[in-house]
Amino acid sequence: MADMEKGAAAGASATKPGVFATLTYWDMFEKVGQILYLVQLGFVPKYWLRENLAEPEKYTGDAVVLCLCSVVAALCFGLTGYSLIARTFGPSASQLKKVDLMAALTWGVCGCANLWHRDVFKFQNAVTNIAFQFFIAAGFLVQLALRKEGKMFDM
Repeated sequence: MADMEKGAAAGASATKPGVFATLTYWDMFEKVGQILYLVQLGFVPKYWLRENLAEPEKYTGDAVVLCLCSVVAALCFGLTGYSLIARTFGPSASQLKKVDLMAALTWGVCGCANLWHRDVFKFQNAVTNIAFQFFIAAGFLVQLALRKEGKMFDM
């Protein structure tokens, strides 16, 4: 009896995926993007402003702008954590589809906001950021369309 329980426990643990094993490659790619924005805006906002804005000298010494960078970094931290939790702790395929849709909308709105305000960015960085954000949004729409019921971790 004890051997059967050990075998059942071993089988259960062998089939249960680890936390990060539940993420698709697209989910992991998004985490990299989220962390890049979070680290740059939270820890080196002046660098991010200098590298991305057309007239960084107007903003790098502005306490309000630096405060807003910190707030955006905090929101990025929250979104990164919430999306990681939503994708890893026992979600069903239908729940993951909703998370995929929300991720696509979030990244798409970021891309639209940057497109709308593209004049404040250096041209090449505006193009890079906008393309990156729309690329991630499109990827989540594809993942949403390909996600199957009953195969929550496969595409």
